[in-house]
Formats: sequence, C-alpha cells, structure tokens
Amino acid sequence: MNTKEIFNIGCNKIHENFIDCGFKAIKKGQVLKKSSDNKLFDFVITFSSTTKNWSGSIAVNPYILVESKQLKKWRKEKYNSEDESAIIFRTSLESITPLKGKHNEWNIAINNQENSIPKLSETIKIYAFPVFEKFENIENIVNEIAQNGLQLNEHFDTKNQNLPIDFLVYYGDIKTAEVAFNNYLNTQKLRGRATSFYKKIQEDKNTSYGNITDITMKKAFLNELKIHS
Repeated sequence: MNTKEIFNIGCNKIHENFIDCGFKAIKKGQVLKKSSDNKLFDFVITFSSTTKNWSGSIAVNPYILVESKQLKKWRKEKYNSEDESAIIFRTSLESITPLKGKHNEWNIAINNQENSIPKLSETIKIYAFPVFEKFENIENIVNEIAQNGLQLNEHFDTKNQNLPIDFLVYYGDIKTAEVAFNNYLNTQKLRGRATSFYKKIQEDKNTSYGNITDITMKKAFLNELKIHS
C-alpha cells in the first residue's frame, strides 16, 4: 500500500470511534461531520497530512470547525458574493490542547495505528467536544464570545485570532457584535490598527489585508460597527 492508502485507512479507523457520537465520514474518511442537536450548526473534524510521509511515519493533523449553512446563505446575500463560506471558526486540534508541538503523537502508520488512533480519538473527545457543545446554546455562546472573544478553552491562544463578526451579527445583533468588537480590540490591543484600517477602507473598498486580524476589521466595517473611544 502507498502512504495515501494507509492514511485513508487510518482516517476510517478513527471514524469508527465516532460513529456512536453521530459523526458521518465523507471524503474517504478525511472529514467527519455531524449536525448539532439544535440543528443550527455542523460540527466538523478534518484530517490532513503532508507529502513527506513514508510507510513508517504518516502524520495526521486534525482540525476542528463549526459551520452554519444559514450563515453562509446570509453572507452571500449580505456581501453580494457567491464566494462565501459556512465556517464560523477553524482551528487545529493541537491549539486547544496542552499538547503544543507534539504532532508526532499522531502517527497513523500501520504499525502505529493501534497505539495512536485510540489516543487521538480520546483527545478529540476531551478537548473538541466541549467546544462543540458550547454551540448547542446559541444565546450563551453569543454572549460568551461578546465578553471573552473566541476563547474556546483555557488552552486556546486568542492572539492573532479573528473574531466571528458575521456569526455575532446574524445569531446575535449589531449591538452585541459592536460590544464584542470593542472588547476584542481592547484585549488584542488593536484599537489603533482598527482605526487606521477603517480610514484606509473608507478610501479604498479593496484595501488589502496587512495583518490576519484585518479580516475582523473589514467585517466590522461592512457591518457598520463603531469603534468606541
């Protein structure tokens, strides 16, 4: 078997540990997805790898996402664009665990699957499931993000993370989104950056992003969120 085939086998073995949790496997097991109990969101776990694998070492990099089909539809109408996604947020599994820098934990080569797959599956359940669970109560998660930003858990570093402005506007309201935006600017020390970006985008709607957090600034501007003094 080549490394791609082994990788797909490993992904499907991971899925076996999530069938009882309601996750369905798509894209040859590289994506696991389930609908939230409140039917508002999709909880997604994806597995990617590198091209540097060999039969004895096949790395899997898990990511977690929360998506909303309703939000995607709203974005298309709001921004008059077909190039809009359903993603509310996406982050690596590693970023929400204390296992920073330990990618070697997830080697799913054939001779390591019996060891690594149960550990990986348990790690996902311990750290990703509570994040997913937050989205079952829409009022709570909107208020939580408004006050604390995208602080998914105690292990997640929010530095250079974008705030899900569209999510806050659509599932909350403009007032809540504005509070969240200004709390975010204070916490991230980005008030000056935001003021500068607002001026630039007023002059040129196609202003390019200088920093990753400019995505937050642009979404805030397009939704007419005010920067508080």
